[in-house]
Amino acid sequence: MALRIFQRAVGALQMNATLAVADGEAILFDPGAEWSRILAMLDEGGAPVRRLIATHGHLDHVGVAAQAVAELGLPLECHPLCADWLANLEGQARMFGMPAPEPIEPGGFLDEGDTVAVGDTRFEVLHCPGHSPDSLCFFAPASGEVPPMLVGGDVLFRDSVGRTDFVGGDSAQLMVSIRDKLMPLPDETLVFPGHGLQTTIGREREKNPFVTGRLRLA
Repeated sequence: MALRIFQRAVGALQMNATLAVADGEAILFDPGAEWSRILAMLDEGGAPVRRLIATHGHLDHVGVAAQAVAELGLPLECHPLCADWLANLEGQARMFGMPAPEPIEPGGFLDEGDTVAVGDTRFEVLHCPGHSPDSLCFFAPASGEVPPMLVGGDVLFRDSVGRTDFVGGDSAQLMVSIRDKLMPLPDETLVFPGHGLQTTIGREREKNPFVTGRLRLA
């Protein structure tokens, strides 16, 4: 069965938990909050989750990761630098004025050049630092009539880009990541971001004010 991607906005920051389904199995990206709503999305996907991945270690993306690990029986995979963020979830919670989640440690690491399979679909792992040092994106090339797709985390949004005013953020590095890693992707690539509406690479190339240079990050 062709690749399908589902999203649910969860938690106070309305982070998009993301489910990729193909050929009878699934990957869950960013178990951020409201586990019951994520479970409903898994039911809609109708396939067992084979891998559990964080695009980066900010609290809104991993807030119920410990529960996901326990209930799915899977390790949480992320970039090696994500370990530092996971070790400081309590500090992140204080910064956002949110309850501290259960502690969680990474169970596996992913980096630039790795691939992640769901059924016959392979996502290419792209390291895209800037919003955070550990930010990852996941690109699935087109297959037949199915367009290319990108699970984008908090790197590129519809009409915007990820914030860089958190610890570890770097606006220049973010724009290099977008320019060198995302803008070379096909225009028809569907982008499933960590917040907000879906978009395409072509739309953002043409209309995103940070990509076109009409606006600059501070």
